[in-house]
Amino acid sequence: MKLEQLRQIVTIEKCKSISKAAKELYMGQPALSSSLSSLEKKVGVQIFQRTPQGVLPTEDGKKILETAHRILNECSIILDYSKQHNPEELTGTIKVSLAPGYSYLFFDILTRYKEKFPKVDFEISILPLAKTKEMLRRGEYSVAIDFVSDKIIEEEKFHSIRLKAHTTKLFAGPMHRFYERDVVDVTEVREEKFVAFSKSYWKENNKNLQIKTTPIFVEDNASIRQIIRKSDMIAIMPDVYDKLDVEEYKGRPRMIPITGIRNPAFYGNLVYPGNRQLTLLEQNTIEFLKKLMLELE
Repeated sequence: MKLEQLRQIVTIEKCKSISKAAKELYMGQPALSSSLSSLEKKVGVQIFQRTPQGVLPTEDGKKILETAHRILNECSIILDYSKQHNPEELTGTIKVSLAPGYSYLFFDILTRYKEKFPKVDFEISILPLAKTKEMLRRGEYSVAIDFVSDKIIEEEKFHSIRLKAHTTKLFAGPMHRFYERDVVDVTEVREEKFVAFSKSYWKENNKNLQIKTTPIFVEDNASIRQIIRKSDMIAIMPDVYDKLDVEEYKGRPRMIPITGIRNPAFYGNLVYPGNRQLTLLEQNTIEFLKKLMLELE
């Protein structure tokens, strides 16, 4: 068995396709299929199976892939040993997902990361929570900065670092009756019309609020702001959301404190995979982002 064969099966797992994996590995599909068959023969089990969802690992294959990830990560640490205390020499690709509520930090994170790790191919995207979970689960992203509940972290077997606590507030525009209010009690909002990011986001937040109406779901900041400004709909947001709109103008939506909520805290989390060993680059990235978020928030 060769180390290259482990890289091949990890790539097949990621691509869910032998042909796509072959392209990513710069090799022919027949050669990759032959290498996979050879490895399966040596270990004595079938590693992948064809399904309507693509080429997916068997139960035996999942266990083999866990070991393959661990071996490849350990090899990466050995090869990068001299770079452990010199982040400027680290190379590779890192993809980070950023919650829409943190989008005001996009350029700060991008700029500061490139200063710290100039040789790393760094990609940062603003994604809704549902997409973030999928990308982390599939291994396409290494880290997420998001408002992820403890329940989701446990269910998805993620690891996390808790960030700053934010306060849950009401987000209202000039057409709503609460717009000029300094404070609103939670009992006053339960029959109102709401807009929210996603079903999972709403379900988690509504535990404390007990809203009786069904919101409409919109997955981008601009649309939510537009709806809030031009209608009598409102939203429940962490106070950090107010930082997304830096301009002062007539009719600017307001963040209004809500009383009567049992647990008004809204925590951000630095989230990363918990089902495999992290690469040296991922470890350095997480440590850097933890310190940076404490500084920027």
